[in-house]
This record gives sequence, structure tokens and C-alpha cells, in this order.
Amino acid sequence: MSDLKRYWIVVHYETELTAETEWDACHNIRLGNTIVEEASIAAQEIPSDADIKALITQTRLTVRDQCGSGYYS
Repeated sequence: MSDLKRYWIVVHYETELTAETEWDACHNIRLGNTIVEEASIAAQEIPSDADIKALITQTRLTVRDQCGSGYYS
């Protein structure tokens, strides 16, 4: 059996929808598999000597590049 590795995962999904409340909007977007099917996902292995903050930033930039979006900051 191989050793388990740690990964930082970024799931990025953006959309606009109409709802009466923020809760309704969040609930409605979670229905079905819309996020799973349409999201951009990036996984980055976390080495034991990693600079976590830099790794998170780089992973977010990777997703932003995949999506063509400037959502993450």
C-alpha cells in the first residue's frame, strides 16, 4: 500500500441566479449535480516542506486561468 499524500483542492463555480434570499440562492445552486458537472477543479499536492500560502495562491491562479475568471483574489 502506498503512503497517502496531502492535496489542496480548489473547486470554482460561478453563476448568477434569481432567488428571494441568499439562503435560497445557495440552496438552489446545490440542487442536483450542477456544481460538480460544471465546476473547474484543481488539485495540488502539498509537499511536507511546502509554503502553504504560496501553494494555495498558485492553485487558485491555476483555476482562474482555467476559467478565464478573476473571481479569486
